[in-house]
Amino acid sequence: MTVEPVRIPVGYDLIRAQVLEAACLDAGIEVRLIRNEHPETGSLIALQPSYLLVRPEDAEAAQAIVDETYPPDPTD
Repeated sequence: MTVEPVRIPVGYDLIRAQVLEAACLDAGIEVRLIRNEHPETGSLIALQPSYLLVRPEDAEAAQAIVDETYPPDPTD
């Protein structure tokens, strides 16, 4: 049985996405950053939202790191 990874959206800012990936790795969470790079921005901004792939059992912990590191903007 194949377990499908969980996608955690991290937005268009690729530097922010890399910080979140590093924070998850530092916490011991196996994570993969899917970077949807835009070729005209020098890889600073994504063409489409980037996301983290994590195991289902790590999704809650990874989402907590994302929310804690970059809390959601209440005006969005």
